[in-house]
Amino acid sequence: MKVVFVYADTPGELNTSVWRCKWPAEALARAGHSAALFFYGDWLKRRPIHIAWGAEADVIVYERIAMDHTLQDMRWWKRHGKKIVFSFDDAYDIMPDTIRTKEVWHKDGKSFGDKLITYFYDAMEIADAIETPSKLLSARYKANKALYIPNYPDLNNPNWGKPYPVRIPKRVGWAGGASHILSFTESGIIPVIQDMPITILGGHPKIIEKLNNCFHIKAVRHEYYPYILGQLGVGLAPLAGEFDQHRSWIKCLEYSLKGIPWVVTDAPPYEDCSHGGIKIENKTRRWKGAINYLLNNDISELIEEGLEWAWSQGIDDHIEERVKEYAAL
Repeated sequence: MKVVFVYADTPGELNTSVWRCKWPAEALARAGHSAALFFYGDWLKRRPIHIAWGAEADVIVYERIAMDHTLQDMRWWKRHGKKIVFSFDDAYDIMPDTIRTKEVWHKDGKSFGDKLITYFYDAMEIADAIETPSKLLSARYKANKALYIPNYPDLNNPNWGKPYPVRIPKRVGWAGGASHILSFTESGIIPVIQDMPITILGGHPKIIEKLNNCFHIKAVRHEYYPYILGQLGVGLAPLAGEFDQHRSWIKCLEYSLKGIPWVVTDAPPYEDCSHGGIKIENKTRRWKGAINYLLNNDISELIEEGLEWAWSQGIDDHIEERVKEYAAL
């Protein structure tokens, strides 16, 4: 199979595109297929290299960003017989007001000709299929052929297996993007962690300011991230609100890959995460009890179960699932 991935992230925000485009493209190549990776701003210029790859492609995957010129490009390649897949990983139509980019997606149409959410719906109509890493998100758009393709990590990066030299088993932590404000403020976890020593990788200032004993790491390059993550003793993953219900399983998976036991909200994103931690309802006393249990008991067996589960989720072991989905379009 020959696949072109048109990715959305700029170098400064490189994250989602790694999971949804870069790692799949590289895994396809390792499995004997042909795959190319182009930034959408370059791809839309249709230079000879883009035309050559597009002409040979069976499937062209466009990630997340849909504007008028993107839609025109989708239609152009579709007229030339190419299967078009529109890939995204959030429910942009129900973004909460706490996410700073909601203004761009839902209100500001001046910069793009129309609101991004309008182009988003148009892209789904043009595409032969949508593709998300969430069962709930894929099921949300029933009018479209929806593919559920989980986020699988590239375990060829040695930093997944390299231990951090000064890990603190009694230290809780969290890693993630700036869109998780409600995940913390509405889940009941803040009173538990407010005064605890905690490490936060990424996050949003509105969360950091609520934590009185926080070691904050603002940003880490994606290739080094697995190594830095390994300093945590217990991983947290609160979720709250409808938007959060449509996220993927990344946090449980990343924690377990590093042998970090976790406490997470019992919610759809973590439905298939059955090893390596504790799932709870969003109540402060539940967070407190689960965190204290992991900090004060022998949980070596739990950690080993998580490691075994997580290390069976490498993208190379699952890439043919993606090929099968694309071949059926």
